[in-house]
Amino acid sequence: VVYAEIFINKIMSISTKKRVYKPLPKYPAIERDFAFLVPDDIENEFIENIFKSYASDILEELYLFDVYHGQQIKQGYKSYAYKCVFRSNVKTLSDDDIAPIQKKIVEKLKEYDIQLREQ
Repeated sequence: VVYAEIFINKIMSISTKKRVYKPLPKYPAIERDFAFLVPDDIENEFIENIFKSYASDILEELYLFDVYHGQQIKQGYKSYAYKCVFRSNVKTLSDDDIAPIQKKIVEKLKEYDIQLREQ
């Protein structure tokens, strides 16, 4: 026979973790995947900063999900693949809302010899 008495109120009062609740999004997200040919001397943070500078108001999430060096990639380059989640707090986004931002990001990256990989 085992007996235990747990005082939840005391445990909760010791906890220093603050709970912050945020409401569920009102509008749906648009996800896009991008794959870039990137010179070996350019790091992930550089590309992420460009995404954030052009899409910060609607870029909800951006993460690098694949880095590849291999025979299919030309010498001196690597492939970075990103998942982007775009969402607006004021409306449902359409492709027409995202396309100009994508174009600006891709054009800015081209200035640094970062190319969008063809499918």
